[in-house]
Amino acid sequence: MMRKTHLARCISLVMAGYAVAPLANAQSETTAPMLIRVTEGQSAEAARLSAAAIQTEPVQRLSSDAGVSLSRMGGRGLDPVIRGQNEERVEVLLDGMRVEGACPSRMDPPTSRLSTALAPVLEVRTSNRTLRWGPIAGGQVVATTAAPEFADDNRTTGHLTVGGA
Repeated sequence: MMRKTHLARCISLVMAGYAVAPLANAQSETTAPMLIRVTEGQSAEAARLSAAAIQTEPVQRLSSDAGVSLSRMGGRGLDPVIRGQNEERVEVLLDGMRVEGACPSRMDPPTSRLSTALAPVLEVRTSNRTLRWGPIAGGQVVATTAAPEFADDNRTTGHLTVGGA
């Protein structure tokens, strides 16, 4: 009889250990994630702008505008809808260049190419200013990168390697 109770206690302790282990892991996962911001090599303006608008996706900042809503077709990237117009009626520009989507079914919309570090300034244009780049019915999402910083004497330096077989 003594042997059975000892065995039962051992089994119950082992089972209790298996039951408590997931709870210990769950507590460590609920802590807030650590935020690491890399600003080395950025201008002071770019670092300030990216620090002011840290989001998981930069396009989420546009949802504060009443005329803009966002839709998600795939796992990455949000597709903007401006004044009820979407897809080809909304244009995405990065420093004046049109950005195209990677998938015809809008699973990777043009805005999936934007990152907070690359384009810290986002603007929505819905007025006649959009006619400069063509007839766009909905509007434009314009991403602007930070201005480059040059040396004091405006010299450009680099390395060139030329070779062949």
